[in-house]
Amino acid sequence: MAAADFKPAWWIASPHLQTLWPVFFKKRNKLNLLTEQVELDDGDFIDLCWSQKDSTKTVLILHGLEGDLHSHYVNGIIYRLERAGCRPVLMHFRGCSGRINRLVRAYHSGETGDLAFIVEHIRKKTGRHPYAAVGYSLGANVLLKWLGETSEKNPLAKAVAVSVPLRLHDASARLQLGASKIYIVYLLS
Repeated sequence: MAAADFKPAWWIASPHLQTLWPVFFKKRNKLNLLTEQVELDDGDFIDLCWSQKDSTKTVLILHGLEGDLHSHYVNGIIYRLERAGCRPVLMHFRGCSGRINRLVRAYHSGETGDLAFIVEHIRKKTGRHPYAAVGYSLGANVLLKWLGETSEKNPLAKAVAVSVPLRLHDASARLQLGASKIYIVYLLS
């Protein structure tokens, strides 16, 4: 693997500080969103948060592991997409919207059925498929897997995958080491 060209600012050189800084200090924008509970074929549900901005360009957002509407990066991308003339919609993975799901079924990096269902739900609701999708971390894995599965008939004009953990086993093992254990406590809480 090639060495990265990334050079952090001198005052935030630690990777832990780079991870935690935006969580505690990034400005949160006031958002005006509508929540929709989408009933799934298996009897469970997915919660969506829709921007109230009217636009023909719907952009689906997929959060990372245990992310949600309150994650700093979700807040920021919704705000910026609205300013760019798009209508963002956040798909909460099962169990991540703050409400307990009906089924004992978790989401994971290889589960694309819920994403496919929501893409079709958006098409039925708006009359067109999402213009684009943005996935973060685990959500980026799901997005990229779904894009591969639908490569011949993919309805998206654009897709962005941010901070994709390419080797999930290595990422999981890293969480077991040293100060990284604080993330496990955070994620499990």
